[in-house]
Amino acid sequence: MLISRKEIISLLLFFTAIICVVNASIFANILPLYISYEQLAHQVVTAGTAHICLLYAFSTWFYYSNYSRTRLQMRLVFVIMLLILMLLNAVSAYFFAKGVSFEKLGECMQLTFLFSTFAIASKYVSLGMSITSILILLVVLIVILVTIIQSRTRNQHENIQSKVEAQ
Repeated sequence: MLISRKEIISLLLFFTAIICVVNASIFANILPLYISYEQLAHQVVTAGTAHICLLYAFSTWFYYSNYSRTRLQMRLVFVIMLLILMLLNAVSAYFFAKGVSFEKLGECMQLTFLFSTFAIASKYVSLGMSITSILILLVVLIVILVTIIQSRTRNQHENIQSKVEAQ
């Protein structure tokens, strides 16, 4: 029994949601909230990405339309949402890396005296998890775009055949 393309996408979205929740709750929590707003923004974006991924993952089983036009519209909305999520994750990861790097403070003293080794490693793990979630979202985006193109060409061929048969 093979799983369908929709189920593969939903499993990838579940995996992305798990990565984002772990990232926001454990690894992106290096400093207190009032010190680094970049960290807070990164946590909000990754938690938001997790919620949106869960919504679209559950829609595989909770929503289905018999109308191809409605399915196409949902796929197009999903493509736009994926592009927005990837852009927001990339921007928040960049500002998180810049905000938590403490370059000027690192010039004056060693940061190992301020932060534990877990906190220093957490920054890099968090950035790695963000890049991983962006890559998984990119794979989902490519699969959705291939699905849209295949359904459009199939519908065009069916329309041409029905016009020929009608004549």
